[in-house]
Amino acid sequence: MTTTLVRTDPHTLRHLRPDDYRFVAAFDNEPERDCDAYLDDPDRHSLAMDIAAQIGDAPQIAEHWRARLAAQAMPDGHWNRSGGGRCDHCGARPRYVAVLRHLPTGQLLPVGETCLDNRFGDDAVEHLDRLRGQAAARRERVSWRLQRTAWLSADPRHVEAIIYLHARVKAADLPVSRFADSVASFWDRPSTTHLTPRQVEALLEMRDREAAARRRAEQPDSQAPEGRVSVCGTVVAVRKHDGYRGRRELKLIVRDDRGFAVWVTRTAEIGRKLGWDADAYRGARMTFTATLARSARDASFAFATRPTQVTATAAAA
Repeated sequence: MTTTLVRTDPHTLRHLRPDDYRFVAAFDNEPERDCDAYLDDPDRHSLAMDIAAQIGDAPQIAEHWRARLAAQAMPDGHWNRSGGGRCDHCGARPRYVAVLRHLPTGQLLPVGETCLDNRFGDDAVEHLDRLRGQAAARRERVSWRLQRTAWLSADPRHVEAIIYLHARVKAADLPVSRFADSVASFWDRPSTTHLTPRQVEALLEMRDREAAARRRAEQPDSQAPEGRVSVCGTVVAVRKHDGYRGRRELKLIVRDDRGFAVWVTRTAEIGRKLGWDADAYRGARMTFTATLARSARDASFAFATRPTQVTATAAAA
């Protein structure tokens, strides 16, 4: 014989009187759901602590209301019999919980948004809508941060550009750069997940120019010679520039051991000696003979033409 238990409490549909209830609070019963993969082990994901900070005090709020409901909701209701997670009116398992007080008995009644809307009126539905919006915003922030981390991990130059950017906007000994300030403002937006390749390249070029200027300031007597000169030094920068008829050409800046810098086009001979992978040029040692013309704006900088007798050693890995 099967025994069917019939509910006789005042919260069933048969005995329900919506006017006997008052809204008390609403809370997210599963605030960590969207971030579980990153919170299981803080050492497993670099964003775990950051994501935990974005959740804020939502877990503590949920724990507070679970404890109150355990003490003040129906002892044999759906909520307490399930260990804290089911609507006391219908038995569903809602994520966003509204807490109502039953005025005649003083009991607390946890209900989901469907029951709240259909049985108790929609006056308090806005509170659940706000919780849902907060969870959606949290998921969006987590997505932004994951995309940003993936972009930084994709190329070491991305990290170099951001490190330089942060240092540049804080530097008190350098003139204000509108470009750096605008990029920093863009990067500081939570929704920014990456910089464009042009922004990265421009930041690294700024860094190299400023580093070269500092070296020149430390070596004020390194005036570049003119005429046919033998150059021996280290490749400190690589640039792409429009050349003849708009064709892209690769330019190398070589810091001679005597302290001056030389701008030279990568010729076929240089390419054969250094290889064709431009990313491997920085730090390589070069010796060549070329005709130098000193820059009118910087006496320690010269432009080289017709480089010959090229020898080169790749940078150490």
